[in-house]
Amino acid sequence: MSAYWLERQHIWEWLALGNFLVGGAGGGLYVVAVLTGSADGLLSLAAAGLVVAGLVFVGVEAGNPVKAYHVFRNFRQSWMSREAVFATGFVLLAGLDFMWPNVLLKWLAWFCAASYVVSQGFMLAAAKKIPSWNTPLTPPLFIVLSLSAGLGITAVLYKTQNTIAPMLLGLLTIVLAASYAAWPGATKYFKQSLMAERNWVFLLFSMVIAAVAVASSQTSIFLAGVMLLLSSSLFKYVIIIRMSYKLPVLPPIGRTA
Repeated sequence: MSAYWLERQHIWEWLALGNFLVGGAGGGLYVVAVLTGSADGLLSLAAAGLVVAGLVFVGVEAGNPVKAYHVFRNFRQSWMSREAVFATGFVLLAGLDFMWPNVLLKWLAWFCAASYVVSQGFMLAAAKKIPSWNTPLTPPLFIVLSLSAGLGITAVLYKTQNTIAPMLLGLLTIVLAASYAAWPGATKYFKQSLMAERNWVFLLFSMVIAAVAVASSQTSIFLAGVMLLLSSSLFKYVIIIRMSYKLPVLPPIGRTA
């Protein structure tokens, strides 16, 4: 192990996790619902409500309404700005489509929801000082996790008969998570974050839950949905909270290599 101490960052913690969990599930829910033809008015409102809850978490985390406003001002360069813009656009368009159902409004809302989910993944990957976030596999993994959470909600509430979607997303989750944990370009700091506090065990357990979702998709869509929700939430918790170690600046006083 390196002589450097790794410290967790304290800027994005539980409120940020709430945004990624709740907001990501809302965006994923709408994306999946439209593609599977189950996007009725109630489900659309639920998806929009989850994304609004995610925005509330962001606003509370900012601690100042003025700071929250500034998030929208750097769309061309900041994934955080894109996340806020697409989230707001989705909520407005989904609300309009609920009041005045329209195919164009629905697909515009879908585009914003999909872009919001994508933005969340790339927003984490843009954090260059957090080795466990700044990887090329973070965006696709988090996109699939949000879609899995959305499909999980759909399966639990609607008990859809589509058995291919949960199997596919469960398998994608396992493949991407395994690739994320074992990617060949990992730095020593990424590896330390993975090994610290047995985080690799938590990731492995999350993959086992996803495997249960895959196995149960042919017999119980409800169980598959619950497992997708659990695995998605646990993955995000481990990566955003437990593995959020920042790059060291100086070695601790008194420590030697």
